[in-house]
Amino acid sequence: SGEIVWEQSLGVEYQYSTPVVTGDLLVSGGDSGCLAVLWARSGEILWHRTVLERDYPSGLAVDGERIFVTTPSGEVRCHDLQSGELCWKFQTGADLLDMTPYKQGIASILAAPVIYQDMVLVGANDGALYALDAETGQAVGRNTFGAPISAAPVVLQDGLCVVTWNGQFFRFRT
Repeated sequence: SGEIVWEQSLGVEYQYSTPVVTGDLLVSGGDSGCLAVLWARSGEILWHRTVLERDYPSGLAVDGERIFVTTPSGEVRCHDLQSGELCWKFQTGADLLDMTPYKQGIASILAAPVIYQDMVLVGANDGALYALDAETGQAVGRNTFGAPISAAPVVLQDGLCVVTWNGQFFRFRT
Protein backbone atom coordinates (compact mmCIF):
# COMPACT_ATOMS: atom_id res chain seq x y z
CA SER A 1 0.00 0.00 0.00
CA GLY A 2 1.24 3.50 -0.83
CA GLU A 3 1.43 6.55 1.36
CA ILE A 4 -1.08 9.40 1.02
CA VAL A 5 0.68 12.30 -0.68
CA TRP A 6 -2.13 14.85 -0.38
CA GLU A 7 -5.79 15.10 0.56
CA GLN A 8 -8.31 17.69 -0.58
CA SER A 9 -11.98 18.09 0.34
CA LEU A 10 -14.32 19.41 -2.35
CA GLY A 11 -17.47 18.93 -0.30
CA VAL A 12 -18.69 16.19 -2.63
CA GLU A 13 -22.01 14.82 -1.42
CA TYR A 14 -23.31 13.72 -4.82
CA GLN A 15 -22.57 10.91 -7.18
CA TYR A 16 -19.95 12.16 -9.57
CA SER A 17 -17.96 10.91 -12.51
CA THR A 18 -14.48 9.47 -12.55
CA PRO A 19 -11.91 12.28 -12.31
CA VAL A 20 -9.68 12.74 -15.37
CA VAL A 21 -6.07 13.85 -15.67
CA THR A 22 -4.64 16.10 -18.35
CA GLY A 23 -0.99 17.09 -18.09
CA ASP A 24 -0.43 18.30 -14.53
CA LEU A 25 -4.13 18.86 -13.83
CA LEU A 26 -6.88 16.73 -12.32
CA VAL A 27 -10.51 17.52 -13.25
CA SER A 28 -13.36 16.37 -11.02
CA GLY A 29 -16.91 17.08 -9.98
CA GLY A 30 -17.60 18.83 -6.70
CA ASP A 31 -20.72 19.99 -4.91
CA SER A 32 -23.93 20.08 -6.93
CA GLY A 33 -23.32 22.15 -10.05
CA CYS A 34 -19.57 22.42 -9.48
CA LEU A 35 -16.48 21.38 -11.34
CA ALA A 36 -13.01 21.47 -9.86
CA VAL A 37 -9.55 21.62 -11.41
CA LEU A 38 -6.62 20.77 -9.14
CA TRP A 39 -2.88 20.47 -9.54
CA ALA A 40 -2.44 16.69 -9.60
CA ARG A 41 0.92 16.70 -7.77
CA SER A 42 0.00 18.96 -4.84
CA GLY A 43 -3.80 18.83 -4.65
CA GLU A 44 -3.90 22.64 -4.73
CA ILE A 45 -7.16 23.87 -6.23
CA LEU A 46 -6.78 25.88 -9.43
CA TRP A 47 -10.53 26.55 -9.46
CA HIS A 48 -13.66 25.02 -7.92
CA ARG A 49 -16.94 26.71 -8.67
CA THR A 50 -20.49 26.33 -9.86
CA VAL A 51 -20.49 26.09 -13.65
CA LEU A 52 -23.27 23.55 -14.23
CA GLU A 53 -26.83 24.77 -14.11
CA ARG A 54 -28.10 22.23 -11.57
CA ASP A 55 -26.40 18.88 -11.99
CA TYR A 56 -23.32 16.99 -11.12
CA PRO A 57 -21.25 15.65 -14.01
CA SER A 58 -22.14 12.10 -15.03
CA GLY A 59 -19.06 11.96 -17.26
CA LEU A 60 -15.92 13.97 -18.01
CA ALA A 61 -13.37 14.12 -20.81
CA VAL A 62 -10.55 16.63 -21.33
CA ASP A 63 -8.57 17.46 -24.46
CA GLY A 64 -5.91 19.70 -22.88
CA GLU A 65 -7.83 22.96 -23.44
CA ARG A 66 -11.45 22.07 -22.75
CA ILE A 67 -13.53 20.02 -20.34
CA PHE A 68 -16.41 18.07 -21.89
CA VAL A 69 -19.15 17.21 -19.40
CA THR A 70 -22.24 15.03 -19.65
CA THR A 71 -25.04 15.52 -17.11
CA PRO A 72 -27.99 13.54 -15.77
CA SER A 73 -30.29 16.15 -17.39
CA GLY A 74 -29.13 15.19 -20.89
CA GLU A 75 -26.76 18.08 -21.51
CA VAL A 76 -23.35 17.92 -23.08
CA ARG A 77 -21.30 20.93 -22.04
CA CYS A 78 -17.90 22.28 -22.99
CA HIS A 79 -15.97 24.47 -20.54
CA ASP A 80 -12.59 26.14 -20.84
CA LEU A 81 -10.07 24.17 -18.78
CA GLN A 82 -8.24 27.20 -17.37
CA SER A 83 -11.21 29.45 -16.57
CA GLY A 84 -14.30 27.23 -16.37
CA GLU A 85 -16.10 29.53 -18.85
CA LEU A 86 -18.89 27.85 -20.83
CA CYS A 87 -17.92 27.44 -24.49
CA TRP A 88 -21.07 25.63 -25.68
CA LYS A 89 -23.82 23.23 -24.63
CA PHE A 90 -25.95 20.65 -26.45
CA GLN A 91 -29.21 19.03 -25.30
CA THR A 92 -30.07 15.40 -26.06
CA GLY A 93 -33.62 14.02 -26.43
CA ALA A 94 -36.05 12.42 -24.01
CA ASP A 95 -35.13 9.08 -22.43
CA LEU A 96 -36.52 5.94 -24.05
CA LEU A 97 -36.84 4.37 -20.60
CA ASP A 98 -37.19 5.96 -17.20
CA MET A 99 -33.53 5.33 -16.35
CA THR A 100 -33.26 7.67 -13.38
CA PRO A 101 -35.26 6.55 -10.33
CA TYR A 102 -38.14 8.81 -9.31
CA LYS A 103 -37.86 10.99 -12.41
CA GLN A 104 -40.00 10.38 -15.46
CA GLY A 105 -40.19 12.08 -18.83
CA ILE A 106 -36.65 13.44 -18.66
CA ALA A 107 -33.56 13.53 -20.83
CA SER A 108 -30.43 12.04 -19.31
CA ILE A 109 -26.91 10.91 -20.02
CA LEU A 110 -25.26 8.34 -17.78
CA ALA A 111 -22.08 7.78 -19.84
CA ALA A 112 -18.92 9.84 -20.14
CA PRO A 113 -18.16 11.70 -23.37
CA VAL A 114 -15.35 10.37 -25.56
CA ILE A 115 -13.00 12.51 -27.63
CA TYR A 116 -12.55 11.06 -31.10
CA GLN A 117 -10.55 12.94 -33.73
CA ASP A 118 -12.09 16.47 -33.75
CA MET A 119 -15.40 15.30 -32.27
CA VAL A 120 -16.98 14.51 -28.94
CA LEU A 121 -18.97 11.27 -28.99
CA VAL A 122 -21.86 10.94 -26.57
CA GLY A 123 -24.20 8.02 -26.04
CA ALA A 124 -27.49 9.17 -24.54
CA ASN A 125 -30.53 7.55 -22.98
CA ASP A 126 -32.61 8.73 -25.94
CA GLY A 127 -30.98 5.84 -27.85
CA ALA A 128 -28.72 8.02 -29.99
CA LEU A 129 -24.98 8.27 -30.39
CA TYR A 130 -24.13 11.90 -31.09
CA ALA A 131 -20.98 13.11 -32.82
CA LEU A 132 -20.50 16.76 -31.83
CA ASP A 133 -17.94 19.13 -33.28
CA ALA A 134 -15.52 19.65 -30.37
CA GLU A 135 -15.04 23.33 -31.25
CA THR A 136 -18.67 24.40 -31.72
CA GLY A 137 -20.88 21.73 -30.13
CA GLN A 138 -22.86 21.36 -33.36
CA ALA A 139 -24.08 17.83 -34.14
CA VAL A 140 -22.14 16.52 -37.14
CA GLY A 141 -23.58 13.01 -36.90
CA ARG A 142 -26.26 11.01 -35.12
CA ASN A 143 -27.04 7.29 -35.13
CA THR A 144 -30.19 5.99 -33.45
CA PHE A 145 -30.18 2.51 -31.95
CA GLY A 146 -33.66 2.14 -30.43
CA ALA A 147 -32.34 1.48 -26.92
CA PRO A 148 -30.60 3.73 -24.39
CA ILE A 149 -26.82 3.97 -24.47
CA SER A 150 -25.64 4.03 -20.88
CA ALA A 151 -21.94 3.29 -21.48
CA ALA A 152 -19.32 5.39 -23.23
CA PRO A 153 -18.42 4.34 -26.78
CA VAL A 154 -15.08 2.57 -27.11
CA VAL A 155 -12.55 3.91 -29.59
CA LEU A 156 -10.76 1.23 -31.57
CA GLN A 157 -7.76 1.53 -33.88
CA ASP A 158 -9.96 1.66 -36.97
CA GLY A 159 -13.36 2.69 -35.62
CA LEU A 160 -15.50 2.39 -32.53
CA CYS A 161 -17.87 0.15 -30.65
CA VAL A 162 -21.20 1.07 -29.05
CA VAL A 163 -23.18 -1.04 -26.58
CA THR A 164 -26.87 -0.39 -25.97
CA TRP A 165 -28.83 -0.98 -22.80
CA ASN A 166 -30.53 -4.05 -24.29
CA GLY A 167 -27.17 -5.79 -24.74
CA GLN A 168 -26.55 -5.15 -28.45
CA PHE A 169 -23.02 -4.44 -29.65
CA PHE A 170 -22.40 -2.28 -32.72
CA ARG A 171 -19.01 -1.91 -34.39
CA PHE A 172 -18.25 0.98 -36.73
CA ARG A 173 -15.28 1.11 -39.07
CA THR A 174 -13.84 4.46 -40.11
